[in-house]
Amino acid sequence: MKFKTERQNNQDTLLKEGDYKSTKEMFERIARLIPDRKILANLDKDQKIVYHTAKDILQDIESLGNALLDLGLEGKHIAIAGDNSYEYIITDMAIVGGVGTVTPIDQAATEDLMALLLNKCDADAIFCGSYLLAKITKVQQECPRLKTIITLDKKVDGYEYYGDLLQKGAKLPNKYREIELDLDKTCQILFTSGTTGVNKGVEICQRNMAANIINCLDVVKGVNDETNTSMSILPMHHATEINTHILPRIAAGRLTYINDSMKNMMTNIKIFKPAVITIVPMIANMFYKTIWANAKKAGKDKLLKKGIKLCRLLSKFGKDITHKLFKDVYEPFGGNLREIVCGGGPLNPETVKGLRDLGMFIINGYGITECGPLVSMNTETVKEVYSIGLAAPKLEVKIANPDENGVGELCVKGPSIAKGYYK
Repeated sequence: MKFKTERQNNQDTLLKEGDYKSTKEMFERIARLIPDRKILANLDKDQKIVYHTAKDILQDIESLGNALLDLGLEGKHIAIAGDNSYEYIITDMAIVGGVGTVTPIDQAATEDLMALLLNKCDADAIFCGSYLLAKITKVQQECPRLKTIITLDKKVDGYEYYGDLLQKGAKLPNKYREIELDLDKTCQILFTSGTTGVNKGVEICQRNMAANIINCLDVVKGVNDETNTSMSILPMHHATEINTHILPRIAAGRLTYINDSMKNMMTNIKIFKPAVITIVPMIANMFYKTIWANAKKAGKDKLLKKGIKLCRLLSKFGKDITHKLFKDVYEPFGGNLREIVCGGGPLNPETVKGLRDLGMFIINGYGITECGPLVSMNTETVKEVYSIGLAAPKLEVKIANPDENGVGELCVKGPSIAKGYYK
């Protein structure tokens, strides 16, 4: 199957007018050029797939944006804490596209940590899952600026509700659309993981976000048809999931299914049947171990090994029968999985080579919150497992103060690099 970069796939269509300048301009462009294209999808309460077109998404972003302006939240700092959802994405995009500054918060954070982060980012309001209200109301007592709490998933007496705001905003004059963005003004404060010290708030502006989207389109490869679907798995409070997975796919006019919770991942993947997923090495390892455990349990592990040898032989002649031959292997993953984008840590060579033998490409990426976050991607991971690939074309990289082995600090420069740390 022929793969091109998403820039090449969209050079004469969505990118014909040039690179995107902001997320707001991106949503307006796709709604104008591909209004009826299915872009996002989620499951309803009956486990039925609900699709959202480019036109639907823009309308929801603008409706919520107008309602938030009407609430007096223009220029305010607004946090989000909750499960992955369509509502989460719309909220995030409405805020960064003209309302104020968004900060995604890990919903699993302890009360003390959540209070610390909300104070660090100067949160004036927060969107949250209703199941977090008990925690949030306790945290609010430690956060003097936090005045407004809005539930994402259902209506609760005494609190604003996303669904009500959406309906209200649809009836208001569209002041949100008239807002002219300052592309260099902070619109996201993304907290680092705290691996090497205290959590720092990284300031991202619209220019950074747009540049990161283009970096992704320059390096991510895919087929240019309706089979190019993905499933959102990683928590949306991580910079990778929205900025480097969901937004670039929207920018390329691709359909992304939203998995609501990690615990439902294997159930939902069978329903959505994606071709692409973005995960971390731990999940990739789990997939690979599960495949062999299932084969051994069914007494088919020896047959699977023979099939792999056959596929290796046929691949030398340019033939790929993996998905046909290993139909049972693919069934737990929906049947269509062909590409896994992986980041967040080193890959296990055995996992990479093993999944590739079964017809699943693993693409190794590297990023860091301060860089937007994408830095590089290795689209040929199977040939060089440990490499993080080449830097995105619009980034400059160098190794500072290398030792005799060439080991030093990786330095990155370019338009996606964050403004700095908040305060």
